[in-house]
Amino acid sequence: MERFCGSLLPAIKSRKHPFSSLNHRVRDVAQLSQLKLIYSLTEELDLSERREDESAGTQYGGYPGYIMLSPRERSVQLDTVTRTRIASYIEISYGLSKSAALKCVPAAIEQWGRFRQPDGGDTIRGRDVVRQSEGSATRNASAIKFTALVKSTTKRARNRKPIFEAGVFYGEVSRFFALPITTSFSAAASPSPPPGATHLLLALVSPFKLESQNRLGMPFYRDTPSSMLAPKVIDISTIECLVGRVKDRGQWAVVDRHSGIVGNVEVIRHNEHEDS
Repeated sequence: MERFCGSLLPAIKSRKHPFSSLNHRVRDVAQLSQLKLIYSLTEELDLSERREDESAGTQYGGYPGYIMLSPRERSVQLDTVTRTRIASYIEISYGLSKSAALKCVPAAIEQWGRFRQPDGGDTIRGRDVVRQSEGSATRNASAIKFTALVKSTTKRARNRKPIFEAGVFYGEVSRFFALPITTSFSAAASPSPPPGATHLLLALVSPFKLESQNRLGMPFYRDTPSSMLAPKVIDISTIECLVGRVKDRGQWAVVDRHSGIVGNVEVIRHNEHEDS
């Protein structure tokens, strides 16, 4: 419903007669939909921004269906901290030493502001690259659910390599990078990079520090610098989906549409209605 209402807003051209504009918009959309169905012109008459983005976007080998979208900067100088974080990701994910991983990260790298997931998935924006104006009605599409490797808490013998396990996190994307895969990196990496890949598509993410959950299982966090975990670099293929956020008494609730929360809300409402 939110997206449908958002699609109607640009149609309001008259402050005096806004409902006439909305009526015309709904009629035009319905007529266009019928033409697509009757004459099998779904793709040819697709006038959405999604279609424009797909035609103008860039796809990289090894990431089938993933489309990188503007804004794009072909060469962005990396600060020392970000470069070290990318190297740390390579070290953990591909088994390189710290020094070898750092050599694989150039001083300047290609940067993207958005990307679209395969099969008509979410379009995710980098918060620091695609800025949202104060009064904009644009949805904040930078809060995500993702998986990342974290150190295992299991006790291990001294001087042994740390063990990493996959964990599920929520966080906010800052920007996206296309890291070229060098010959030396391909030869030393274990496991190997994705088949056919010429670049690693990476995201710089600030994970939320979750503090509590309500009875629906919705996690809560505080949107303050001290309540954010250290930024980390992940592969865009580990991003599961966008998540919503709702402010509630000084905290932010994370709304994960893949967790079945909406169904739980309806069940609770039904039960409460029966009890009353």
